[in-house]
Amino acid sequence: MRAAVWAIVAAFGCDRGHSREKPAAPVPTAVPDRATSTAPASSTPGAAGCTLAPILARHPAPKRLVAIGDVHGDLAATRSALRAAGAIDAQDRWIGGELVVVQVGDVLDRGDDEQAILDLLFRLEDEAKAAGGALIMLLGNHELMNAAGDFRYVTPGAMTDFDEVAKDRLAALGPGGVYAKKLAAHNVVAIVGDTVFSHAGVLGDWATQIEAVNGSSRCWLDGQSGGPQ
Repeated sequence: MRAAVWAIVAAFGCDRGHSREKPAAPVPTAVPDRATSTAPASSTPGAAGCTLAPILARHPAPKRLVAIGDVHGDLAATRSALRAAGAIDAQDRWIGGELVVVQVGDVLDRGDDEQAILDLLFRLEDEAKAAGGALIMLLGNHELMNAAGDFRYVTPGAMTDFDEVAKDRLAALGPGGVYAKKLAAHNVVAIVGDTVFSHAGVLGDWATQIEAVNGSSRCWLDGQSGGPQ
């Protein structure tokens, strides 16, 4: 029997509900245009010479599955979504048991609480696993944009959010940075039961290249390759 999927929308989309003013010119980025790129996908997971071990991208169908969308630096909204899902208690501890939660990326940008949200989700991953459940956090385009030094959507308050762990934001989130390496432990695409999860969909050409797509982004964030597919 197919698991029921509950979707909790923490934000309506990357660019809805925000100012329509044209953003500042982007910082040059190493992230390719995925909609138009004609470069062939790698036939092997990740980049050549990358030493990262693959991480699980395919998960069995759980009894209960919840998807949470963009939280964009809003810790209160993140907690609210997790509590509505029955995943955490008032002390932010995992109480979901065997519940599986998929957070589909875009933790970064537009809000001031990015580091606190990442730390919360990283901790809950361990607590959920210990309880027989799972919190599956995916990489969104804003995680990759920040790794590439594209800070157009960073709030003034968040610009110094990672200063306690690195000399500046890019040192924390750029390839090989302390938080980039933490993000490198996460995929772009996950399959739970017969449901495919990613931040903005999966191109048809990628359907048989999920491991390579995941691996290339992870190896880049870890500082071991030139850029994700």
